[in-house]
Parts: sequence; structure tokens; C-alpha cells
Amino acid sequence: MHKAPHVFPLVGGRKVEHLHDNIKALSVRLTDDQVKYIESIKSFDLGFPLDFIGEDPRETGQSTPMMESLLGGKIAWKKTSTAMGYI
Repeated sequence: MHKAPHVFPLVGGRKVEHLHDNIKALSVRLTDDQVKYIESIKSFDLGFPLDFIGEDPRETGQSTPMMESLLGGKIAWKKTSTAMGYI
């Protein structure tokens, strides 16, 4: 959950025990090495429309050529804050 600034898990279950397990799962923290390993197994396909528009410039701080053409020029983007729970 610490890879993006606004991640809200959808909690589902049919028993109270499921809710307790979901709450416990919020304490799981992966190291940078663990995240790199997981991402090295298979790349993630962003899908439409991000595969041609690019990442959110509010996260990267930079516009992509597609965004610049849609917006009519360069914009000075301010990066968003870090993700919830990420240290």
C-alpha cells in the first residue's frame, strides 16, 4: 500500500474473523528489497489509458509529452505527499 499516495483497500468478508485478519494485514511492511524482488518477477501493465498517457504528473513531478499536448504546454507540477503508512 505504500507505492501510491492514495490507496484504500476494499475490505470484504463474511465473518468477523475476516475483518480481524484484514486489520492485522495492515501492519505488514515490505522492505525496498522485497518490493524490488516482487516487481522483478513480472512487470505490471498499467493498462488503458495510462499505458499511453503516462504516470500521474502529481506523483512524478514531470509532465509527459502526451499530457503536455493535452494541456497545451508545460506545467510545473508539485509532487504529492508520501503514501499513508510509508516510512
